[in-house]
Amino acid sequence: HRATRPEKELYNDQLVATKRLILKTIDGILSATPVKPIIMLQADEGPYVMTGDESLTPDQKRAKRLGILSAFYIPDEAIRQRLPKPLMPVNIFRFLFKEYFGAPIDLLPDRVFFWETPEPTGAAATGTRIIEVTHDVLPEK
Repeated sequence: HRATRPEKELYNDQLVATKRLILKTIDGILSATPVKPIIMLQADEGPYVMTGDESLTPDQKRAKRLGILSAFYIPDEAIRQRLPKPLMPVNIFRFLFKEYFGAPIDLLPDRVFFWETPEPTGAAATGTRIIEVTHDVLPEK
């Protein structure tokens, strides 16, 4: 079946099914507890560059790979108002530990790293160096 359907269609089907399962899980968590929980969903990487993405520039391909799922439910409105924008993934736990538990930690600087030489899919080429790309992907503050 896989060989007869385009990769993009298969990816979209997976995305729809995953979204349905995630929403069902979140609804279950929220309805099962009298204490409003903190809920975090975070991926370790963004989507691969696929067939049809050939026209994207190298920066657009990098942005696609760096576009991870990073979603959270914070029940306390006052804490939500203090969320930095953007809140980089490296700082999510730091922010929550500081705000909810009074941890004596600061947020780390907003920095983004990527491999110098990506494969056509956007994955790291063998032996590539990791370089900082913050200025390429984050708006100036």
